Amino acid sequence: MESESELVAGPYVEYSSITLFGQLFLAETMFITSVSLLTATMLVGAFSDATPITATIVITAVVVARATLPRYRQDQLNRIG
Repeated sequence: MESESELVAGPYVEYSSITLFGQLFLAETMFITSVSLLTATMLVGAFSDATPITATIVITAVVVARATLPRYRQDQLNRIG
C-alpha cells in the first residue's frame, strides 16, 4: 500500500527525463486532438464549416472532464471490484 508522501504527482513521478516527459504530453495532446477531430467529422460531416468549432467543443469537454473527475488510488480501485 502506498503512503501519501509517495503519491505526489501520480504517473509523472517516474519520468525523470524532460524529453520523455515532453513526448508523453505531446502524445496525449495529439491523441485528444485526433479523437476530437474524428468525432467532429463523424458528427457534422467532413466538409462542413462547423467541423473546427465542433472539434474545439469536444476538446474542451475532454479537458474539463479529465480535470474534474476524481482519480482513484490503488486501494480505492480494489474496493470497487
